Amino acid sequence: MPTSDLIQLPTLMDIIEAIGPASVLDLGAGFGRYGFLCRELLDNRIGAAPEGGFRREPWRLKLVGVEACAEVIGPWHECIYDRVEVAEAGEFLARQSDKSFDLVLTIDLIEHLPKREGLDLCRAAMRVGQSALFCTPYLFRPQPATDYNAREQHLSGWLPEDFTALGMDYLDGMGSSLLAVATRARLELPRQVRALPLNERYIGLLRALFATYAQTAQWSEAAEASRRYLKQRPKDLDVLCLAGFVFEQLEDRAEAERLYRAALKADPQSEKAKSCLARLGQRD
Repeated sequence: MPTSDLIQLPTLMDIIEAIGPASVLDLGAGFGRYGFLCRELLDNRIGAAPEGGFRREPWRLKLVGVEACAEVIGPWHECIYDRVEVAEAGEFLARQSDKSFDLVLTIDLIEHLPKREGLDLCRAAMRVGQSALFCTPYLFRPQPATDYNAREQHLSGWLPEDFTALGMDYLDGMGSSLLAVATRARLELPRQVRALPLNERYIGLLRALFATYAQTAQWSEAAEASRRYLKQRPKDLDVLCLAGFVFEQLEDRAEAERLYRAALKADPQSEKAKSCLARLGQRD
């Protein structure tokens, strides 16, 4: 079941309340957690019925959900949202007018997309929303596809500079998550996030991100991730060889050869490095 970290809930809901939208678009709605919380926080129109229990009065908040996996949509979504459309988020946004929602939520979604698609989705969300809120794992969090939903796989990693380049107004780090907001509202949030700590955990995540980019043929993104990683671990034989293959796909033969020779220098007996160099020579 699509879900997200509980640690980010207070901060995200404080931001949503501070923005005070009259209309919210919830991209990648999943189980409906943020739709429910938006309805409770922003609408607050549940009144006690004379016969006991509760009744739903007409909602003030316009709340629309978008979810690509129809299997996660349940009857509760009909109670929470004005409507939920089963669609890819990018395709839905392409049909919307500029600034047609007060707030677009993109929470734990973009990491499920190839990096370039994720960047395009961010730009589209900023076009459609008066404000746009993004939350994603800081750098990367490996996650495979599930039997019922191939979209559960994480395909991209995100750093503060990605959001700075998009023109976000606020950036914040929350545990293992990264938060970015584009808005005219005044928020009690930092505008910059401190540099990523290069400890063993994050170096390992960078290695996993490089492997994911290479396995999904995101060659330019894999090349950049390999450069970042090899600055910290320049003798990692497997990464050197895979990075050489990545640069072959980018038709940068000189860099591929340099990486294969670096792998051979790291381990002169490596059959993998020898075979990579031999294959590269056969392409001449």
